[in-house]
Amino acid sequence: MAKENKILPLMVAHHGLIEVLVVVFRDSLSDNQKAKETFEDLKWQMEKHFFVEEKINFRFVFPTQEELYALVQHLLEEHDQLLGMASRIELDLKEGKKEIEIDAFVDMLTHHREVEEKVLYPKLDETLSDFQKDMITRRINEVTIEKE
Repeated sequence: MAKENKILPLMVAHHGLIEVLVVVFRDSLSDNQKAKETFEDLKWQMEKHFFVEEKINFRFVFPTQEELYALVQHLLEEHDQLLGMASRIELDLKEGKKEIEIDAFVDMLTHHREVEEKVLYPKLDETLSDFQKDMITRRINEVTIEKE
């Protein structure tokens, strides 16, 4: 049986890890210390995921691919916004605030994931060569997604 050469399943696995950490974080909000530790893990996984996307996946999208390029530019802006929101949540946790507002963060993260999974990665799987997808897959696997 031939190996399926697709980027989407690998990135869905990355998204799944982040989603699990969001749930664990929400469940830990009543314990500030546990919430801080959990959020640290969540933020670290997001940073690694964004690194993979920005340094590996997005480099195969060029300005001549106008629609896809515009989408990637928008996703890059969202990466910055999400990391900014994460820093604010981290600060609120550090200051011991009782009410941590995460709904806007989770909503943006969910929307971001959906766009990548429904639009970006299927399009990359369709347009990239097997060689390019093999290279992306190898590079992604070099960046560990497991908790250290």
